[in-house]
Amino acid sequence: ITSYIKENKKNEVLADLKFFSTQIKEVKEFKNLLLSKVNYNDKQKAIEKTFSSVSKESVKVLLLIVKHNYTKKINKIIELVENLIFEESGAQRAVVSSVIAINDNQKQQLETILSEKLNNTIQVENIINKEIKGGLKVRISDTLIDVSIAGKINQLKNKLS
Repeated sequence: ITSYIKENKKNEVLADLKFFSTQIKEVKEFKNLLLSKVNYNDKQKAIEKTFSSVSKESVKVLLLIVKHNYTKKINKIIELVENLIFEESGAQRAVVSSVIAINDNQKQQLETILSEKLNNTIQVENIINKEIKGGLKVRISDTLIDVSIAGKINQLKNKLS
């Protein structure tokens, strides 16, 4: 998708995709339209009319997602586009899951440590996940570093079985 978007429009399209995702989640009629068996051309007309004030490139990307029936996967697509934009800029994004929010100092420390270890600029995004019980899970592209309590419990279960 990122090769489909003009270089200077990628962040704008990404922001619009997030807006579309919110609309899909919050506006039941919109979600129903996109997920229905309605003819693609009718969906296209409705999207173009509804989002006439949004950039044409953003609408084209949404239409591409709808055309290939990836509407339910829009959040994963957004995540992948974010990662690609980071990688193209020479940086990477680390998604850090924790039970409570990390503060700015902890975020900066994580960015510094990960940047040094990976020899690349790392931007940390924190996500709250109560299921990990404690500790952290760090995902950078396809790599997962699991130092969570839930992860340790699962490792112990696997060793015992």
